[in-house]
Amino acid sequence: MANDQHLKLIGKGVTAWNQWFEKNGSIQADLSEACLIGVTLTRIELLNAELSRIDLSRADLSESNLKRANLTEAVLVGADLISINLGRATLTEANLNRANLIGANLSGAILVEADLARCDLRVSNLTKADLMGANLSGADLSVANLSGANLSQVDLSKATLVEANLKDAKLSVASFNGANLTGASLAKLDLSGLDLSDANFSGADLRGANLSGANLNGADLSRANLSRANLSRANLSRTNFVRTELNEANLSEASLSGSNLSRADLSRANLIKADLHGANLSMSKLAGAYLVRANLLGTNLISADLTRAVLIEADLFRANLTEANLSRADLNRANLTEASFIEANLISANLCGTDLTRANLTGVYAIDAEIVGAILIKTNLSEASLAGANFVRANLSRAILSGASLSEANLGRANLYGANMSEANLSGANLENADLSRAQAIATNFTSTKLNGVCVQDWQINSATQFDDINCEYIYLKSNGKERYPAAGQMIEGELKQLLQNKLCNRA
Repeated sequence: MANDQHLKLIGKGVTAWNQWFEKNGSIQADLSEACLIGVTLTRIELLNAELSRIDLSRADLSESNLKRANLTEAVLVGADLISINLGRATLTEANLNRANLIGANLSGAILVEADLARCDLRVSNLTKADLMGANLSGADLSVANLSGANLSQVDLSKATLVEANLKDAKLSVASFNGANLTGASLAKLDLSGLDLSDANFSGADLRGANLSGANLNGADLSRANLSRANLSRANLSRTNFVRTELNEANLSEASLSGSNLSRADLSRANLIKADLHGANLSMSKLAGAYLVRANLLGTNLISADLTRAVLIEADLFRANLTEANLSRADLNRANLTEASFIEANLISANLCGTDLTRANLTGVYAIDAEIVGAILIKTNLSEASLAGANFVRANLSRAILSGASLSEANLGRANLYGANMSEANLSGANLENADLSRAQAIATNFTSTKLNGVCVQDWQINSATQFDDINCEYIYLKSNGKERYPAAGQMIEGELKQLLQNKLCNRA
């Protein structure tokens, strides 16, 4: 209970109280359980005061000094506490709902399980404050200093923390659902496993932060800095990462389905087994990124930079890589079925063992690419630049290679059954033991091409098809190595060209 003398003295006003306090500062003021609803006590001195269970609802204590005061279970609902000094004060289970604490000093204060819902804490100092289990839902903590604060189990749902400083804060089991953390300082913080769904982190500093297993579904991380952050196994579905810095970040096994990563920097990021299906990665930077076994089904990678990226066994079914840069990228055994690579850069890329069935590689640049054993059934490679590419044992049956440049390419043992090679340039290419049955080679350039052991059953050529200086000792007129021509020995120089010309004449 409050001291009667102290209670009467407080009733005389702030001036009388402060004069008494100046002379009797060694005496602890006791106003515990007092009812002071709506009183005006601006700039009052209550240093070390006993104020437990006091009711100061709607009271005005702005610019007052309550340093080290005990306000356990105090009621300060709607109170005006602008620029108040509550440094190292105890406010355990206090009710400060809707209180105005703009510019307040709460450094080192104990606010365990306090109710600070919808409080205005802008520019307040909460350094090293203990807010464990407190309710800060809907509170405004813009530009507040929460460095070193204990925010374990705190409810910050729909709170505003614009440009707040949370350096070294403890955030275990805290809830940030729908919170606004625009421009907040969260570098190297442990946010693992937290509920951050629908939160706004745009422009926030999250460098090196631990967000493993966190729920960021629907969150806004646009323009945030997450360099070297740990987002492994995090739920990042429908998250906004536009222009976000994620270089060298760990996103292994993270769920990024439907997320917007347009223009994001994911250079050297770890996306092993990440789920990116339906995500927007247009114009993103993925140079040197690890996307081994990643799910990129239907992903938008238009104009993305995937230079030297590792996409081994990745699933890119129906992905759009139009004008993407995949030079020297490793796509070994990746699923590229029905993917679009229109005018993409695949120079020196590794496409060995990939499945490119019905993919669109129109106008692609794949000079010196390794495409050994790949499946390119009905793939569109028209007007593609494939000079020096290695297609050994590749399946190009019914592929469209019209107008493609395949000079010096290696198509040894390739399956080109029914392929359209009209007007393609195969000068200097190696087609030894390739299957060209039913292929269309109208106006195709085979100058200086190696054609040993090719099968030409029912292929289509015309007078514009060029066979100058070809290297061919024998061919097969039927599939499966049947009807070798010549039956024995080798053709002499120019014999194949003459043979084909005669057939054209007979056909005419």
